[in-house]
Amino acid sequence: MSSHARGTRRCSETPWEHAAGRYACRARLWSGPGAPWHVFLGRPPGEASPARTSGPAQEAAELVSRVRGDGRGAACLRQEHGVSVWRVRGRAPLERAGDGLSTDDPALVLGVQTADCVPILIADRRRGAVAALHAGWRGTAAGIVPRALEHLSTEYGSRPLDLEAVLGPAIGACCYEVGEEVREAVAAGPLGRLAEFHSAPGGRWMLGLARLNAAGLEAAGVDPRRVQLLAVCTRCGGDRLYSFRGEGPGTGRNWSFIAPAAPPER
Repeated sequence: MSSHARGTRRCSETPWEHAAGRYACRARLWSGPGAPWHVFLGRPPGEASPARTSGPAQEAAELVSRVRGDGRGAACLRQEHGVSVWRVRGRAPLERAGDGLSTDDPALVLGVQTADCVPILIADRRRGAVAALHAGWRGTAAGIVPRALEHLSTEYGSRPLDLEAVLGPAIGACCYEVGEEVREAVAAGPLGRLAEFHSAPGGRWMLGLARLNAAGLEAAGVDPRRVQLLAVCTRCGGDRLYSFRGEGPGTGRNWSFIAPAAPPER
């Protein structure tokens, strides 16, 4: 078990608002001029049961249209709990399986859906590139964070010191109980030396996925001052977010969206 704690430095309380008929929150890190557009969407206020949707691609497009209202296209993937990251040029919803998307097209919004896993949004303001990642325990163990940084370097020339990252609402170490097989897989992966496990009854372990992925970003060279975690647990953080652990596989999905900042007018 590692004592590494750098990934916990920029953990901030989450101010809530409403957008597209859902609970919504945004990161203070990206509240100023020149920041990428982004939003984290939870469940509709007062919803008695999980929302039924017509499919991820259509849902993403509808939500982006309602939040932005400016005709930007939405792209998402058939998420598979892996480490594949794809560059998007134009609208490409559900054409590929994977857990990460990137673009430098300011007319495009990237989206990932979660219900306890960690949504990770990354921006390189110098190059106008952004990425959206879905990190469950399998993707975390397999190294989706280092894979995404490699992808951004190859596709856009991004350097870790130029990157900013926000890790959105996810299940916290307070509620994420895992078995020995998960502990072994994570410990054997690229971020294993950074992982912090705390023992739980019955030979099980508590793990903070968001903090571990944040630590991975910082260990790769991303400035800790540019890494922000939104401090809310999907499992016990109230009724604003969907939780697979809390509600089962039939629950809805939270959405996380990011788009490059529009270029300045000339």
